[in-house]
Amino acid sequence: MFSWLKYWLALWAEICFMKRLPQEAPLSTSALFFALLLYIITDYLLASATSGNQVAIGMTTLDVLVMVLLLFILLKTTSNLNRFQKSLTAFAGSGALLALFAVPLVEMVGAKQASDQMPASLVIAWLVLTVWSFTVRAYLYRHVLSSTFSIGALVAILHALVVYSVVEMFYPTSG
Repeated sequence: MFSWLKYWLALWAEICFMKRLPQEAPLSTSALFFALLLYIITDYLLASATSGNQVAIGMTTLDVLVMVLLLFILLKTTSNLNRFQKSLTAFAGSGALLALFAVPLVEMVGAKQASDQMPASLVIAWLVLTVWSFTVRAYLYRHVLSSTFSIGALVAILHALVVYSVVEMFYPTSG
């Protein structure tokens, strides 16, 4: 009945394990819509774990806009705009799956921060997920831009810095 859902989730999981290429994402408006919807929901869940509802909505909106615009600009600049839909589907789908693993960690971190006691296992799990997410994003940029992994990693760093800067500009942390 939901064979399309199983197909997309399996594809995005294989992308997260770097066994499939972003070019293998379906050229489908439905897949893109579903991937973006899932990404928005998981991104909101992550943001709302540490922020109020309005701030979480704003942070999610900014994150999605940066992802879409950065990918568009990079593909336009490299004359690969024909890859945009499949690439965005792969980024959003794989990002949503990775975020699903982060949601319980963020909830646990929030609970432990209140007591000022952060178990080493939680810190290690967070670090592993962060490195894995960064590596997947670098892998995707590498293939989307037909470049080296080093270039993909640099673009992934740029992406993270732009997201952080834009979110911080609109929602500065107090401290």
